Amino acid sequence: AIMDGSHGMGSGARCYDDGVDVGGSPLLQLSLVNVEFHEFDNPLLFEYRRRAIDTGGAGKYRGGLGMEEKYAAYGSDEPIQITIASYGTEGPSTIGLAGGLPGMQNRAFHLGPESADSHAAASDEASGSERLPAAVTGLALEEKSSLYIGGVGAGGFGDPIERDPAQVARDVRERSVSPERARSIYGVEVIEGQLRAEETQRLRSALRESRKQLPVPRRATSEDVDVVGELVAVGEILTVVVSKDDDVLVQCAACGNCFGPADENFKLACAVDEVPLSAV
Repeated sequence: AIMDGSHGMGSGARCYDDGVDVGGSPLLQLSLVNVEFHEFDNPLLFEYRRRAIDTGGAGKYRGGLGMEEKYAAYGSDEPIQITIASYGTEGPSTIGLAGGLPGMQNRAFHLGPESADSHAAASDEASGSERLPAAVTGLALEEKSSLYIGGVGAGGFGDPIERDPAQVARDVRERSVSPERARSIYGVEVIEGQLRAEETQRLRSALRESRKQLPVPRRATSEDVDVVGELVAVGEILTVVVSKDDDVLVQCAACGNCFGPADENFKLACAVDEVPLSAV
């Protein structure tokens, strides 16, 4: 019996740069077991161990990618008994900041011989695959079946449509971000690895316009507040300001909209978009 010891998660985006791909956990001070040692000590054969595309949370600065690996039983007369212990499988455990999106959650799949590879396999709808819960004891891995383990991606920092389009294009070329995600979340068109500037400008304008159409639960203050001074910046997006009437308010540093008094939850006056978790 073996226990999967993969801790190849991404590390969080910073307020000035991307996170580290497969940076490891700051809490679990464990290193990745070398693939060759795994195969030497256990009847296993690894098909791959690599960075997992689209697992880092989108943002002006992208969260680090998690790791994915796939291996099968090899040279064993009996099924191998595997134990898995994990967390953050139902939803992301790595949230984004300042408009950044969460990273991908942990996931594990028991794959039959007819299952598709990696991404296609890493979904509940994939043929021939069984999604595993956070904790599994005594999973029988037979000769013709395999195990897919996908590690946590880290949260992003900042608005994804503020990311440098050239950086998004490089992410696509380096297989950190898929062209589909570049288009739908970052608003960047990349075709055959090349940035399409005009289409990118159109996509980002459309994304901004779509946000303006979202419902707002309550409008805390009017949009024509007479601001006379700034008190403190809260990240890149929010600023605490003073109005002509001596009201202390939270204001958007990008568009100037005031969300309401600084001692209240400004999110109650933000536009709301409810989407499936899979969309981000």
